[in-house]
Amino acid sequence: FLSATLRGLPLKTRLRHAHLHAAATLTTPGDLATPPARDTADRLAAVDDGTWETLRLGPGWTQAEQAPEEVRIP
Repeated sequence: FLSATLRGLPLKTRLRHAHLHAAATLTTPGDLATPPARDTADRLAAVDDGTWETLRLGPGWTQAEQAPEEVRIP
Protein backbone atom coordinates (compact mmCIF):
# COMPACT_ATOMS: atom_id res chain seq x y z
CA PHE A 1 0.00 0.00 0.00
CA LEU A 2 2.74 2.42 0.97
CA SER A 3 4.80 1.95 -2.19
CA ALA A 4 1.68 2.43 -4.33
CA THR A 5 0.81 5.54 -2.31
CA LEU A 6 4.28 6.96 -2.86
CA ARG A 7 3.84 6.34 -6.58
CA GLY A 8 0.64 8.43 -6.50
CA LEU A 9 -1.64 5.57 -7.55
CA PRO A 10 -5.41 5.80 -6.95
CA LEU A 11 -6.81 4.37 -3.71
CA LYS A 12 -8.39 1.33 -5.38
CA THR A 13 -5.08 0.43 -7.01
CA ARG A 14 -3.20 0.97 -3.74
CA LEU A 15 -5.55 -1.42 -1.96
CA ARG A 16 -5.10 -4.01 -4.67
CA HIS A 17 -1.33 -3.72 -4.41
CA ALA A 18 -1.63 -4.29 -0.66
CA HIS A 19 -3.76 -7.39 -1.26
CA LEU A 20 -1.26 -8.73 -3.80
CA HIS A 21 1.63 -8.30 -1.37
CA ALA A 22 -0.37 -10.00 1.38
CA ALA A 23 -1.21 -12.85 -1.00
CA ALA A 24 2.48 -13.27 -1.82
CA THR A 25 3.21 -13.77 1.86
CA LEU A 26 0.22 -15.93 2.68
CA THR A 27 0.70 -18.34 -0.24
CA THR A 28 4.26 -19.20 0.78
CA PRO A 29 5.35 -21.72 3.40
CA GLY A 30 6.75 -19.89 6.39
CA ASP A 31 5.18 -16.62 5.26
CA LEU A 32 8.45 -15.44 3.69
CA ALA A 33 7.88 -14.62 0.06
CA THR A 34 9.43 -12.73 -2.77
CA PRO A 35 7.21 -9.71 -3.38
CA PRO A 36 5.55 -9.55 -6.77
CA ALA A 37 7.50 -7.68 -9.42
CA ARG A 38 6.19 -4.17 -9.95
CA ASP A 39 5.05 -4.88 -13.51
CA THR A 40 3.23 -8.03 -12.39
CA ALA A 41 1.53 -6.23 -9.51
CA ASP A 42 0.62 -3.30 -11.77
CA ARG A 43 -0.86 -5.65 -14.39
CA LEU A 44 -2.90 -7.59 -11.84
CA ALA A 45 -4.03 -4.47 -9.97
CA ALA A 46 -5.30 -3.03 -13.26
CA VAL A 47 -7.69 -5.86 -14.15
CA ASP A 48 -11.39 -5.05 -14.24
CA ASP A 49 -13.54 -5.60 -11.14
CA GLY A 50 -15.08 -8.84 -12.39
CA THR A 51 -11.67 -10.34 -13.07
CA TRP A 52 -10.31 -9.12 -9.73
CA GLU A 53 -13.18 -10.84 -7.91
CA THR A 54 -12.27 -14.19 -9.47
CA LEU A 55 -8.48 -13.83 -9.33
CA ARG A 56 -6.80 -16.84 -7.72
CA LEU A 57 -3.16 -16.81 -6.70
CA GLY A 58 -1.39 -20.05 -5.85
CA PRO A 59 1.89 -20.83 -4.12
CA GLY A 60 4.89 -19.42 -5.93
CA TRP A 61 2.91 -17.02 -8.10
CA THR A 62 5.46 -14.24 -7.59
CA GLN A 63 8.28 -16.24 -9.16
CA ALA A 64 8.58 -15.29 -12.83
CA GLU A 65 9.04 -18.84 -14.09
CA GLN A 66 5.89 -20.01 -12.29
CA ALA A 67 3.66 -16.97 -12.60
CA PRO A 68 1.75 -18.02 -15.74
CA GLU A 69 0.78 -21.35 -14.19
CA GLU A 70 0.02 -20.02 -10.73
CA VAL A 71 -2.08 -16.95 -11.51
CA ARG A 72 -5.61 -18.02 -12.33
CA ILE A 73 -7.81 -15.50 -14.09
CA PRO A 74 -10.98 -17.33 -15.11
